[in-house]
Amino acid sequence: MPKIFVRFTILALALAACSVANAQKYPSSPISIAVPTPPGGPMDTMMRSLAAKMTANIGQNVIIENKTGGSGIIASQTALRPPADGYSVAGIYLSHATNVHMFPKLPYDTLKDFTPVFLVAKGPLFLIVSKDVPANNVAELIAYAKAHPGKLNMGLSALGGASHLGAELFKAMTGINIQMVPYKGTASLLPDMLEGRVQVTIDSYLQYLPHAKTGAIRMLGVSSRNRVDIDPSIPAIGETVPGYEALAWWGLAVSSDTPPQIVNQLNSIAAKALEDKEVREKISALGIVPGGGTPADFSALIKSEITKWESVIKNAGLVQK
Repeated sequence: MPKIFVRFTILALALAACSVANAQKYPSSPISIAVPTPPGGPMDTMMRSLAAKMTANIGQNVIIENKTGGSGIIASQTALRPPADGYSVAGIYLSHATNVHMFPKLPYDTLKDFTPVFLVAKGPLFLIVSKDVPANNVAELIAYAKAHPGKLNMGLSALGGASHLGAELFKAMTGINIQMVPYKGTASLLPDMLEGRVQVTIDSYLQYLPHAKTGAIRMLGVSSRNRVDIDPSIPAIGETVPGYEALAWWGLAVSSDTPPQIVNQLNSIAAKALEDKEVREKISALGIVPGGGTPADFSALIKSEITKWESVIKNAGLVQK
């Protein structure tokens, strides 16, 4: 056997052994999760709850860093910072998939540069109107919007996220003329909904619930295919608009250069934290369902979402030049 081949083999084995050793020590320092939404929103709330339990379980701090803006691109890029060792993690949501079509000049390749790690949660959003909108159900809202084209403003809590795409799908499937108004998260959108500066949104459940109880806003429909357990009195939008469905999801991803052993360990750490009763209750209180599964499962979901939303994005003229 040639000496150069022997040396190459020894070097390869040494590098493999080093990779395994590093994975076995993981985590030996704090883990940072970049969350692409502002503090206090649904994603921030669930990620902080998950991170606190991960910290308690592994004895290393799991830190949440809010990296807002850029439709999630800024937060996603933090996971690509070298070294690819599982300590820089991106919190991702639907925009991670839809950005593929919205931004042709992304600073990364979504499928090649990232490894999806864990699906934290998945669930519907709610079609909500301010108290001054004369509509008590989805059909009445559609009728009012058609009778008053361009009068209603629809607030979007995140560009390229489920709120945005769910709104565009609703607009396309109903044929209504409604103005889209983007915001940087639910926290900034909610006050304008309460004051009537925007009259409609498709957004999360928990932050609107207290105002629904006082009559300041009304929840007309849920974006899932069927009604949900948290409030089965709210009909599915699809009961009025057949075929309508728009689900939100949230998860964790790392650089694709991260060793598989570390990816699997991080998946296990997150999965164990999600088993905690208190964490699951906090997520369920948001009106969504705790997730789970393998990295392969999460990867398959992201690929399916990339396919699903392509035509909606292009038909709505959302592709950024």
